[in-house]
Amino acid sequence: MKKFIYLLLISLLCNINVYSQKFAYIDSDYILNKIPEFKQAQDKLDALSVEWQKEIEKKFTDVDKMYRAYQQEQVLLTEPMKNKREEAIMRAEKDAKDLQRKYFAPQGELYLKRQELVKPIQDKIYDAVQKIASDNKYAVIFDSSSDLIMLYSNPNLDKSDKILEILGYQFKKQKMKKIFILTLIGLLSINSYSQNKFGYIDSQELLLLMPERKTAEEEVQTFAKSLESQLQAMTAEYQQSVQDYQANEASYSDLVKQDKVTEITGLEQRIQAFQQNANEALIAKEKELLEPILQKARQAIEDVAKEGNYTYIFDKSVGSILFAKESENILNKVKKKLKL
Repeated sequence: MKKFIYLLLISLLCNINVYSQKFAYIDSDYILNKIPEFKQAQDKLDALSVEWQKEIEKKFTDVDKMYRAYQQEQVLLTEPMKNKREEAIMRAEKDAKDLQRKYFAPQGELYLKRQELVKPIQDKIYDAVQKIASDNKYAVIFDSSSDLIMLYSNPNLDKSDKILEILGYQFKKQKMKKIFILTLIGLLSINSYSQNKFGYIDSQELLLLMPERKTAEEEVQTFAKSLESQLQAMTAEYQQSVQDYQANEASYSDLVKQDKVTEITGLEQRIQAFQQNANEALIAKEKELLEPILQKARQAIEDVAKEGNYTYIFDKSVGSILFAKESENILNKVKKKLKL
């Protein structure tokens, strides 16, 4: 029996297709979120970010108060007094923007703190990936949480838990008998995993072929036009108020002038708030209408991938494929699945 097992292992090893390239992938976000040190580092960064953001917001709030006070009082100020107040507002605004850049610029203090706290953890993950690649002779290990879009991937090739095991997290020592059984199963499956099957699709081309996409875009455009009409009406009201004030300023008493300036300032603030809210509403509307369509497309791609035993499906529309045979394009299969 013992001799038979040895012969079986030798036979399995000899039948492995050594010429096929082996691929695997990890989810670096998943790995980081399982590491306690990363959570501690992230908590520190979040606390710093909140603290610095409050400091910046206070400065901008002070600038806003200075500007509001100036608007209400400018009709009573002489030109030299106006110039002095305007210069003070500009200096305060510059100080606030400088502080914002200091903390949150691409190479600012938050970035440097992130490098200090997170990079050592990322380096350990990178070393573990290198070890897995070297030990298992992988040609490529992808990161599914990166910009490279994998529309489908075989979950058996996800080595994220193995990375955590190498780093000393969630490691459970197994009995020798169980290890032998898993090793034997692994040997039986190596040949199938090494012969990976790849496909690709242009997701943008697929979406353009879906009639629901056009309907959704038309609805978004209609919603955008309604928001634009409201904004135009508010702008017209504001412009008319300014013209009326300029035409009648000489006849107004100081008290009436203050009331008119306050009224015009209120209209201006309403317009600014509406613009911001309208942009957010438009983005939310687009997401609401397009998400079901994207989900339908993703499901069809996944179904085709599983039926065709694909290991990976890449998205050609993101420009990550330099060359691919047309025979590997699954667009027609997905169209058939969606009945397009």
